[in-house]
Amino acid sequence: PVIMSCPKTRGIFRINLNQSIFQKELVIDGRDYTSIQSLAIDWLHRNIYFVNTRLQSIDVCRLNGSFCYILLHQTISDYLPQRIVLYPEKGYE
Repeated sequence: PVIMSCPKTRGIFRINLNQSIFQKELVIDGRDYTSIQSLAIDWLHRNIYFVNTRLQSIDVCRLNGSFCYILLHQTISDYLPQRIVLYPEKGYE
């Protein structure tokens, strides 16, 4: 599957490529996710991490869209990254 964000539809979607048919499934509701700059998938722990420029935060949710919370919230935009990359084998330190 492909995980993508779409500002027009305001959400994060899972797209299953089944032959030539696109099956789109909403993973995370887009109420507060209209400005996703970057996202990264942690397949080992089944999490989605993303940079939300509107809320100036780095958020994480389970791959099924549950248990969403803000990891980092900055009031100064200079400290908010534009891209995010994970190293899941290293874990959290």
